Amino acid sequence: MNNLLLWAVCALPLTIGLITFLIPVDYYKRQLQHLSLLVALAHLLFTLFILFFKPSGDSYLFWSGEGGVLLLLISTLFLMAIIYLKNYFHDQEVATIKQCHAWCFLFLGAMSLTTLAHNIILFWVAIELTTLVSAPLIYTHKSKTSLEATWKYIILCSIGIAFALLGIFFVVMSLALIMPKEELSLTFSNFILYAPKMNRLWLELGLIFVLIGFGTKMGLAPMHSWLPDAHSEAPSPISALLSGALLNCAFLGIYRVYEIVGKSSAGAFGAELLISFGLLSIFFATIFMIRQNDYKRLLAYSSVENMGIIAFGTGIGGIALVGVYIHLIHHSLIKSSLFMTTGNLLKIFKSKEISKSGELATLHQGSFSVLLIGVFALVGGPPFGIFFSKLYIIIGAISQKLWWQTSLFLVMAAIITLTLLSVTFKISFHPLERGGTISADKKLLIWPQLFLLLCSLLLGLYYLLGSI
Repeated sequence: MNNLLLWAVCALPLTIGLITFLIPVDYYKRQLQHLSLLVALAHLLFTLFILFFKPSGDSYLFWSGEGGVLLLLISTLFLMAIIYLKNYFHDQEVATIKQCHAWCFLFLGAMSLTTLAHNIILFWVAIELTTLVSAPLIYTHKSKTSLEATWKYIILCSIGIAFALLGIFFVVMSLALIMPKEELSLTFSNFILYAPKMNRLWLELGLIFVLIGFGTKMGLAPMHSWLPDAHSEAPSPISALLSGALLNCAFLGIYRVYEIVGKSSAGAFGAELLISFGLLSIFFATIFMIRQNDYKRLLAYSSVENMGIIAFGTGIGGIALVGVYIHLIHHSLIKSSLFMTTGNLLKIFKSKEISKSGELATLHQGSFSVLLIGVFALVGGPPFGIFFSKLYIIIGAISQKLWWQTSLFLVMAAIITLTLLSVTFKISFHPLERGGTISADKKLLIWPQLFLLLCSLLLGLYYLLGSI
């Protein structure tokens, strides 16, 4: 009976999403938003039930520690994004709001399926589904640049998913060589069970193609080029979901295959591959962030950096893997908060350009506060969670005697920290070159951002107290 919860948490948003398309355009805006809030709360409730009961699952869906944590994270971020979306779209046409909510529901369902998928083929289908249902969200504003970003996202991610499918084929081939076809099971647990006996060459090829394929969706360099465009053009709460939730789903695909490889004779090869891609992603992000004049693209490149940190820590293993889990959670909480805050900045400055922003501390103190706290948390300021995640990853790298990799990581982290802090200072205090005021009666939402930052802070304090 409990296993029905696994199916319900996926089926609920998918079903509501399809039904929403049938709602008449002239349906009351307020009622549609109430429906969205109700679905988000129901999904979070189902997720909490799953975490409490921990159903065993079946050959298609199952509960796992990392999958359950990501599902809770996705559900929480979705609820906050839906709340913020109401304020963000208060002056939009009802048709636009309806379509955006419908695609959001489908997006939530696809990501939920990704976190719970037990069958490797079902996981691939779920990842592909996340691409198809999130693409219309990037095109919400229906501008020329958003259309270009949408097509770039679809084409690059679809090519990446095709590479991932080929990688999955190689992994399946490695298992098929040692098992009779009639007994072949494509569940992740079965792959891990037989990993020590699986063919090393097929596994290495599989990991390479999976890393390139799912790495494209995750935003690892040099396959990351869709990410800055998509995050820049999507509505701010959608950018929050893309960065805070979707990238984690793609990483889960890499992690699941890497888990299989790690149990085999190809484990050392897989670790070196992830460390290399991780450092390369951080390097690319550093280069592009230094001279960036679009604050949404700046945060997008920051996501490339943080996905690189996660790949780097995963390759190191040991205590660094603890840091990876912490980093996944806190990057999602903090980056989602910051992307929602950019929605406020857009309403204040009417521009995404940093050079046309300034005096935020005077214009809107609430937005200034969440921006300042969010950036401080993002660069690893204590006691926020990213401070501990980076610390664990650095300790893990030093314990593995990765001296030059650790040094390079620290130098790039310092450059990115200075870049983000200088941009925050400019937006907050630099004199405006043109008018950038808001009308007195306009309310800009900040409490969803504060809630996410508070979650990160409380978890950070928990880590701190636990280590004393």
